[in-house]
Amino acid sequence: MDELIVIKIIQSRLANINLSIYTQIIQADLEIERVMASQAAVVQCVQALTIANAADLHTKLKEAVESSSDIELVADGVDKVDTAGLQLMVALSREIEKVNGTLVWKNPSEVLVQAVNTLGLRPYLAINPSAG
Repeated sequence: MDELIVIKIIQSRLANINLSIYTQIIQADLEIERVMASQAAVVQCVQALTIANAADLHTKLKEAVESSSDIELVADGVDKVDTAGLQLMVALSREIEKVNGTLVWKNPSEVLVQAVNTLGLRPYLAINPSAG
């Protein structure tokens, strides 16, 4: 009789251990999914952030927003900017705000930062020279 009780106790403890391990595996899987879902989509800005490139850049940005609510714009090579290009960036920023995402500027060029500052768009684009 005592052996049967010991066996039942061991089985019960093993069931609890298995449940605990299973729970930890599920939690780890959920954490992996959360981390993967939160990875930013990286977009390389074109050299000329102008109306001439706005359509192509709009397509790239749209695809990025569809894949992630967090966008990282690599802007170190931007050497020409016009209002159409900046308008596209403001529209992107607003779209990301709607989905509670983030817009991160990676190494914005001096030309880009200066254009943003000149037009007073810093509050809309959260860009600064030391970003990156």
